[in-house]
Amino acid sequence: MVLGLTGMFVAQLLYLLGIYLANANMASMFQPAVPVWSTFLAMISGVEPPPKLTRSHGVAKILGILLAVTGAVTMTLGKLRSHSREESWIVSGTSVGSQFLGCMCLLGQTLATAVYYIIQKKYIFNQPYSTWKTQPMAVTAWSYFFGAIFMALASLTYANQPEKFTSFSMEAFYCLVYAILITSSMCYLLLSWCNMHVPSTIVTASWPLQALFCAVLSFIFLGRSLQLLECFGGGFIVCGLAAVLWSNCKEEKESNVRDNEKDTKDMTYYNLNLKFSDAVSQGYVVVPNDDD
Repeated sequence: MVLGLTGMFVAQLLYLLGIYLANANMASMFQPAVPVWSTFLAMISGVEPPPKLTRSHGVAKILGILLAVTGAVTMTLGKLRSHSREESWIVSGTSVGSQFLGCMCLLGQTLATAVYYIIQKKYIFNQPYSTWKTQPMAVTAWSYFFGAIFMALASLTYANQPEKFTSFSMEAFYCLVYAILITSSMCYLLLSWCNMHVPSTIVTASWPLQALFCAVLSFIFLGRSLQLLECFGGGFIVCGLAAVLWSNCKEEKESNVRDNEKDTKDMTYYNLNLKFSDAVSQGYVVVPNDDD
């Protein structure tokens, strides 16, 4: 129920409110905050240990996340600069108060998204006795079930306006189907599967790729030219994610080495005890009694 509340209901509701009160450009500028929130929450909740800044991979992880976030912000600024004054991110018809409230909604949306993946990792995928530990589809489905209940309760605000549920065009219907099946259901399922196998910080570190793919697809299908800032931002994102992946690979190797060393020590201790027990049983070693 908590996952449905945070990830499916609160995050999406605040995102839509943010777009309504501010605009889509402002919403895209806030999305790179998701990996930052995720890294912070993962460390303070104990889901992941703090990066060791004395090691190269620890520094690479922090710098990689910051570089990817910087790249996404740079690409967004490049997109904003390419727009005309009428399409500026400061909408002339809205008040400063609504813009600020929209920004607060978007900030809350990024926090709720990060909380969703941290809770999922900490209380489901990291629990050795969890029945859903290897069932990301079931986790996503139940999250959607409770999220749908909260959404249905929220829709009661329009109970006296039934036209809100029927008056939409066929184009809007196709967009709604795409949003439900692809950008929502499939993406949440894939992200849950990734969250089961890799750290949450790695999952959310891929968030800035949205800005990169958006720019590339706009160039291919819409014929919109790429700005210089967008090219630089794309390079920052790729370099940042490469640094994060390299850091994760090094951490896994070190963890495997530590586990192997521990297993070797345990096995050596076990063999020594076994040999000692055999020696005692065969009379080669005499253990004095307490009475002696």
